[in-house]
Amino acid sequence: MAPAALNVEDFAHGKVRLFEAKIKKKSKVLGKTLKEITLPEGVLAAMIFRGQRMIIPHGDDSFQLNDDAYFIGIPEQIEKFSENFRERKSKKIERVVIIGAGRSGRRLARMLDASGVKIKLVDTNEARLRLVAGDLSNNSMAILGDGTDIDLLIEEEVASADFLIALTEDDKLNLMLALLAKHLRTAQTVVRFYRTDYVSIMEKAGVDVALSARHLAATEVMAFARQGGVRKVSYLDEGLKAEAVEVVVQSGAKVAGKMLMDAKLPRECLVSAYIRDGVAKIPRGNTTLEAGDRVILILESSAAKKVMEFFN
Repeated sequence: MAPAALNVEDFAHGKVRLFEAKIKKKSKVLGKTLKEITLPEGVLAAMIFRGQRMIIPHGDDSFQLNDDAYFIGIPEQIEKFSENFRERKSKKIERVVIIGAGRSGRRLARMLDASGVKIKLVDTNEARLRLVAGDLSNNSMAILGDGTDIDLLIEEEVASADFLIALTEDDKLNLMLALLAKHLRTAQTVVRFYRTDYVSIMEKAGVDVALSARHLAATEVMAFARQGGVRKVSYLDEGLKAEAVEVVVQSGAKVAGKMLMDAKLPRECLVSAYIRDGVAKIPRGNTTLEAGDRVILILESSAAKKVMEFFN
């Protein structure tokens, strides 16, 4: 994982991966247009955020300094492609401390543990810890204790952790945990927040990454609210202007049986991947979608209703 990598999101049970990266001064794609870049087979440039502007890129669009660029594709190819955004000073993550064993904390602990990272998950709620303790390897630990107890943090060697991730339900507590971690010289801090007015405070306090709890909740709630063929919705910016939507093509849908170049889809959307018979593929203009295909769309939130009419 590289500091330049902002977000990774999986779709279709891990068959398709969305990768977000910040375009920095030494980025290999800086200043180049999309047609000047040779993307690996199985990788597609999905979207660019430039300030408040969202761009669904075409051949003449270029990557500029501080753009947030999104790429989507087959996980193995995305993993290789992400090396282009890895900073030389970045190192392999080996040790992570997570404070807060709620649903997000437990899920993250399982994922990191499964990838070989040594996890210490801390919570004052024994019942929550029991839900995850049996799923962790011998290299990881579920610890019953108070994350604000500096003696506990010292005892559990928080200073040697690559990341401290604060996922409690209290913004002030999460900020305090980040400050304690910085005091103990933990390499990086990640904090979840509920109140958006806390973001500037967290930045001034030196928090490395701030995650919006409301943003995460919206991702889950909207997947059910839209119903129809929608399987998953992930908001791609804090202002909820863009989404990655996983949708199943319904029988009789406008897009079914037509080549994408002839489907007359709104310009506000991009068909970035599709899964048929369990196999993920990156579409071309002559690709024809069929009923039952699972499709990953990148779209502007304001156009969601209009776009969904083509698939339902």
